[in-house]
Amino acid sequence: MVCLFNQILPAQEYKLSLEERPLYKAKKTNTKIVIDGKMDEEVWEKSEARTLDYHYLTQTPTDKQKTASRMLWDNKTIYLFYKSEYKYLTANEKNRDSKPYLDDCAEIFFIPVPNSLNMHFCFEINLYKAKNDLVFINNYYDNKNATIKAYNPDYKVENAFKGSTNLYPIKKGTK
Repeated sequence: MVCLFNQILPAQEYKLSLEERPLYKAKKTNTKIVIDGKMDEEVWEKSEARTLDYHYLTQTPTDKQKTASRMLWDNKTIYLFYKSEYKYLTANEKNRDSKPYLDDCAEIFFIPVPNSLNMHFCFEINLYKAKNDLVFINNYYDNKNATIKAYNPDYKVENAFKGSTNLYPIKKGTK
């Protein structure tokens, strides 16, 4: 497989290294984490909180609400927690591999090797817990990107929120 990629991809030098990318230092834990959409375990407060500075599809300055993420791991699981202060919450998508990225959602991108084939694993989840998980390869062939949507790992998601939401019902006959 590597030989095939070498034949069809243009030779490129990837100059990015771990030192040039922001690193997120996830804390290892032996504490049992309950996946319930709440940050009740004390170990969360000892983990690094990272604020999110990128806001997708914002139209006004008030669309940019505060969001912070935290990450823990143990020998079997990576745990992610997002805490957001949103004025409005909206979700439409209910099905796996749909477009929850157009809703208010949590997203994370894992780059397994800094100078790999310019690829990442993507996980997007909205308030309905609709999952969009994929492998994305930048500039796969002829300046075109490739998306592998058949990547559907099994993982648990929960959310909790205070206030009301703008959850739109799915029309019959649509996904």
